[in-house]
Amino acid sequence: MDADEADGLAGWMNADGQVVGDSSAIPTPELLKDCYWGWSPLRIDQLITDLGPRGVLLGIAANQWDYLRRFDDLVLLELDADTQRERVSARHPLFQEQIRAGLPVFQARMIEHGALRISATRPTTAIAQAVIAHLRD
Repeated sequence: MDADEADGLAGWMNADGQVVGDSSAIPTPELLKDCYWGWSPLRIDQLITDLGPRGVLLGIAANQWDYLRRFDDLVLLELDADTQRERVSARHPLFQEQIRAGLPVFQARMIEHGALRISATRPTTAIAQAVIAHLRD
């Protein structure tokens, strides 16, 4: 399941954790300064239950660190800055900058939390095969 596509899971949240917008929000410097892309604590538990023990949730959120213990495995689809820049080139420039700045911090934190590292610079089918192989182990 793509976390951004899961009904009611992800959205723009203010400092109090209240949802203030969805993926249709127009990026502004104020939005990026005052809000974060986060997961709903109520919805994450329901989604994990709905997915079941073999389910996979793909995506990231600024508050994902609060929920890591709910997952059996963590996988980091690791990529370099050039590949990331290419993959987010269609997004709004403000989002591109936020994503670019967050890449090294995000990847380092995932590694600290013991995530399995899979190179995301390969073709999509190779990446999917590597994830599936890990899940079968």
